[in-house]
Amino acid sequence: MLANHEALQTKHTETLRKLNTLFGEGQSVAEMAAVAGDGDADILERLAAVRGLIETRGADDAIPDSYLVRLAMPLIKDPRVNAKLAPALSTIEMPAVGSLLLDNLNRFRAPRRSGVVGLLCSRAVFADVLLSAIEQKKRPTDILTASHVRTILSLENDKLTERVENVWGRIRDTPDDRKQEIERWSQSLTLERLSHADLSAGRALFQTACANCHQLFGTGGKVGPDLTGSQRSDLGYLLHNIIDPDSVVGADYRATKIVTADGRLLVGLVTQRTRQTTTIVAADQTWVLPNDDIEQEAVTEQSPMPSGLLQPMTEQQVVDLIGYLQGPTQVALPGEK
Repeated sequence: MLANHEALQTKHTETLRKLNTLFGEGQSVAEMAAVAGDGDADILERLAAVRGLIETRGADDAIPDSYLVRLAMPLIKDPRVNAKLAPALSTIEMPAVGSLLLDNLNRFRAPRRSGVVGLLCSRAVFADVLLSAIEQKKRPTDILTASHVRTILSLENDKLTERVENVWGRIRDTPDDRKQEIERWSQSLTLERLSHADLSAGRALFQTACANCHQLFGTGGKVGPDLTGSQRSDLGYLLHNIIDPDSVVGADYRATKIVTADGRLLVGLVTQRTRQTTTIVAADQTWVLPNDDIEQEAVTEQSPMPSGLLQPMTEQQVVDLIGYLQGPTQVALPGEK
């Protein structure tokens, strides 16, 4: 009986110890540091210890930030806990933190990666690390979404603003009439309504209105970005890009205006240049121009994608198109059913 009581007491004590570690109650900085650095300790205990140490920053007995970053390194590499540690770690304003998050970005589970990039855009020292990686071609430009770029611009750092516009493009305010159209469709396209979309009809609309320039599920043109891996599940993302494409223009997708020697004005995306010719593509036409025929050329801040795409469509057609764009897999065209 006494042995059972002692066993229960030991178990109770161990449980309390773990809870104290997890919630930082009664643990000294030295004790938390010991748990955090113990490779054999439970991963959740180590996570709680590192987070607890981060919360003690500024206290008299706090450990240096550089040592906190070292303690965080093995945990940031662990997909089981890295998403829970990253927000706490981002409170440490050091370039080393930005590098640690960026270097281990692919270790985060896919749905969490955009949020980690968001953390990297939230401080000037982190954004500097991120933009340097993009400038040096160590990371692709499309690691940044329009939301990420807006966050960097909100830092109001002139140098960062110039750099992000150089590597990604500019974002401008959406005109009031387009804001109203976006708001109207945001209210109208409810989950319930989209659940009744005819996805095959939506694919047919995509073929007509979008496929000349964009690929989805491996079919379509390659003039504009491939939509397969974009934020298609985000209704706001779709509506902003469809209704006001000029508000979010990547550096690689700015329209070019060309005036030819015979006086024509051509506007589109330059997709190829050779010593003899320049190829410019619009939504419905492709021109291959001899370079000697180009009188003037200027890159604009506009998208080659036309605005007003939804305006000629019926309500049901918009539902079908958006439903198809948000779909997880390819569907048959109406004639293929």
